[in-house]
Amino acid sequence: MGQPPTVAPAGWYPDPDDESQLGYWDGERWLDIESEAPTAPPRDSRTLILVIVAGVLIVVGLVAAFFRADDYNSSNASSTTTTSPTRTTTTTTTTTAVPLPIPKPRPPVAPAGTAVQDGGLQFEVVDEKRAKTVSDSTNSPYLTATADGEFVVVTLKVTNVSQRPRNYFSQNQRLFDSADHPYTASIDSDVFMNAGDGNPMGAIAPGESMRVRIAFDLPVQAQPAVLELHESATSDGIGIRLD
Repeated sequence: MGQPPTVAPAGWYPDPDDESQLGYWDGERWLDIESEAPTAPPRDSRTLILVIVAGVLIVVGLVAAFFRADDYNSSNASSTTTTSPTRTTTTTTTTTAVPLPIPKPRPPVAPAGTAVQDGGLQFEVVDEKRAKTVSDSTNSPYLTATADGEFVVVTLKVTNVSQRPRNYFSQNQRLFDSADHPYTASIDSDVFMNAGDGNPMGAIAPGESMRVRIAFDLPVQAQPAVLELHESATSDGIGIRLD
């Protein structure tokens, strides 16, 4: 028999002359004892199946990991594209300013005692006075109005100078005091004062005239200055100065 490595401890080793046999090495020399080399026991079929299954699982796991990594990269790229900063566009809306309507200019003012005309109606101031109360011609307490301040009562002669009927309304007339504050006619006062002999709201035939009284409620200290007369609510009007 050949010599095993000198460093080999005692034990059974394959015989160098016949590897199908085992020889015993006592640490110094081969003993004349031989035995057949043990054959590897047959592998358990269950172990083989487990090995195959484990291998398949490993392969499947690797493939799944590969696709997960690929999906992650794709979704990451998609997410990056989706959430990338975008330019913010600021839209400025220009609003065209609509000018406020220009107040209608005041009409011209005629001297006191002058007959003035607006549209188809001519006006003439017949009388002007101040009073705390006004009433009908009978001074009925039921047809009497009392001013908060003091009434300025103006008697007008209104003539239709046109070729067709015209309507007159006391509410179309205004009075301005010396401080240029406007006042409108008192409806109740006009109705009471004109009952029986006048109509503060009526039609006038062509060429006909009517006398009407208009009352304006002014503060006691206010001084009447100009009476602004109108044929209608939309007419230009004409002013006449009061005494």
